[in-house]
Amino acid sequence: MRFLDRIIQDDMENLINESYIDSIKNESKIMITGCNGMIATYLLYFFCYLNDKKNKNIKIYALTRNLEKTNNKYADILQREDVEFICHDVNDKFDFDFKIDYLFHLASSADPTNILNRPVDIIKANTIGLINALEFSRKNNAKLIFASTREVYGKVEGKEEIYEDDLGIIDQMGTRACYPESKKMAECLINSYNLQYNVPFTIFRIAHSYGPGMPINNDGRIMSDLIGNVVRNEDIVLKSDGSAIRAFCYLTDLISGLLYGAFVGNDNELYNLSNEQEEISILNLSNLLVSIFPSKNLTVTYKKATKEQQAAYCSFKRTRMNTDKLRKLGWQPKISLKKGLEKTVNSFKED
Repeated sequence: MRFLDRIIQDDMENLINESYIDSIKNESKIMITGCNGMIATYLLYFFCYLNDKKNKNIKIYALTRNLEKTNNKYADILQREDVEFICHDVNDKFDFDFKIDYLFHLASSADPTNILNRPVDIIKANTIGLINALEFSRKNNAKLIFASTREVYGKVEGKEEIYEDDLGIIDQMGTRACYPESKKMAECLINSYNLQYNVPFTIFRIAHSYGPGMPINNDGRIMSDLIGNVVRNEDIVLKSDGSAIRAFCYLTDLISGLLYGAFVGNDNELYNLSNEQEEISILNLSNLLVSIFPSKNLTVTYKKATKEQQAAYCSFKRTRMNTDKLRKLGWQPKISLKKGLEKTVNSFKED
């Protein structure tokens, strides 16, 4: 997925036609952790595109643990003077001699494979890694923007919608607990740094996002697996009866939400970030993908997941997230599910 790919450029053009543009200060210095991730990649591309089209002169510092992978991924922008890629593990102290104004801490993992095999690493990124990011933000009087998850709400009963001040239950001994519990602690750390050291922040509780650059090989999350099947011309094999209901947010709508909250919203706020406009069952989502690409002649079949695989997935009954707080800033999702699926699958054809 290259910066100059047609679909990426089209998405970037849509992103700069929003009202948050005027709130992003010229010559801002921005750090992004986890730059090889899907969200971080689009965010980095957005700031590059913003510099190209609006002459914002923003400097981007992108942190990565795997410089070889990063150099290959970003081969077409490595020579840009507005981007500096830095090989650094977030679990190590941020001992950098440059200044920043904003720090987007996006280094984390939520895929079931890592949850089963590397739960401690997930916890470290959301706690130790975050503390290092917070300390660097504190040193620079910079604002920290954090990607949290809807899973911090845990099991919520008796409500049709979840608001930002709602609370739920999480079984801390569950196989998947490493992810939501460490995200909860992360939110507590961020608020504590604000209370004790006045570090400003914005937190986003994100649900079910997808788009170009998403992992599609052995990831384990349903949208990743389905997109992977279609890209590889494989029949879709469900690991359940497909009755579970989900709602998915295309990547540009997610990035737009981050930008509205971080640059238009007040400091020290948290926001639900999801697209609840097109709820769909996993079975119907699978059939929709098959219908969008009829020339592939794919079918939908079923193979029951093992108990180990089931343990790595969130088992809570889905409750809609209320996004009124973010919408009041001007944000609204714009990409339909069908359009987003078309864009995502076709983006892999350009790789």
